[in-house]
Amino acid sequence: MRYLIRLLVPVLALFPVPGAFAAEPETQQCAVLPPTQSGLCDYTPGDSALLIRADVLAPSGVLVGGEVLIGSDGRIACTACDCSADPAFAGASVLSCPEATVSPGLIDADNTLGWADSPYAEHGTERYEHRHDWRRGLNGHTRLNISRTDEAELWGEVRALISGTTSIGSSSAGVDNLVRNLTRTDQLDGIEPPAWDRETFPLGDSDGSSLTTACDYNTLPAPDPAQLLHANVAEGIDERAANEFRCLSDKDGSRAGVNAIPDATIAQGITLNGLDAGQMALAGTSMAWTPRNDISLYGLTAPVTAMETIGVNVLLGTRWRPTGSMNLLHELSCAVEFNETYLDNRLSARQLFDMTTINAARAAGMDDDIGSLAPGRLADLVLFESRALQGYEVVTRANEAHVALVLKGGQALY
Repeated sequence: MRYLIRLLVPVLALFPVPGAFAAEPETQQCAVLPPTQSGLCDYTPGDSALLIRADVLAPSGVLVGGEVLIGSDGRIACTACDCSADPAFAGASVLSCPEATVSPGLIDADNTLGWADSPYAEHGTERYEHRHDWRRGLNGHTRLNISRTDEAELWGEVRALISGTTSIGSSSAGVDNLVRNLTRTDQLDGIEPPAWDRETFPLGDSDGSSLTTACDYNTLPAPDPAQLLHANVAEGIDERAANEFRCLSDKDGSRAGVNAIPDATIAQGITLNGLDAGQMALAGTSMAWTPRNDISLYGLTAPVTAMETIGVNVLLGTRWRPTGSMNLLHELSCAVEFNETYLDNRLSARQLFDMTTINAARAAGMDDDIGSLAPGRLADLVLFESRALQGYEVVTRANEAHVALVLKGGQALY
């Protein structure tokens, strides 16, 4: 099987799956909105429907002076240059924002809310080969003692919310009725189950056990056909980390592992290579990229350009606060700097934006509900002040001060 993939990798690079090299969406001039009387937006009261006029990051591209119409059911009724044909248009309340941009609510694809109020883990210049090295002080490394408190989930969700994040894939339980937690059936808030099957230790190795060749781990995942797997594996730079993915993607059983990667999401994946990327592309596997955490702990991050080139669906996650980012805008800032400094701007602003929106929704199997401003989706959206930036960079280069309004299911949370 690996020989077959070795042959297919260069072919996939030449003919990637749809979306791998998608052309940048066009910018369409819809209208020139009049200046506001004061502040960022003018508001005209109406009924329970809401019409937002601003620049719109629509599925088809950027609509300059476009419209988003939100129905009384909390879902998007129309995204277009002109929504006047929709029955809800005539009586809707209107928010007109000529110097703002409407984006889908952001999705943090890999988060651990339980440590959201922990301080940053100080480890100086020490870098690690595997996550068990810093977790348990193995192989001559210093153990990182990271505490948590009962209020962590609340603080984590507040920090997410003020960055425009409306959904999180967290291994820890969240707070009811705040940011949506995609891994908890009781916190999907308008999305029908099943939830994302988040497995932090899919091989049962939380005790620090690891292997370099065999697959005799404490457990091997048995994916539920009704759920999509989200597995943290290959977090490190050595053979222990590489072996985790090999056992999780054992198509022919030659390693006595399992084939758990079809339609799954691999988080971290630092040791993944081109052959692994080819196997993932063929299996419809996504990758949750967490550059700040990876570089902090290991001095290296996953091969994101290889993944994008070959057509793997790439998401962006914060991992957790001790060695990652406090929210998704901070993680985007890290990804933008890494892209400029080390990747020769290989990733476009649209690709980075998609990692925090539609790509994450697709990986969770929830793109019919979240991840875009398409009609019928839940009205999870963010209004960014955009006086100095345009297009997708309004999101990828934003900070919390640019976030003017956050709606989840049509309800204003921030």
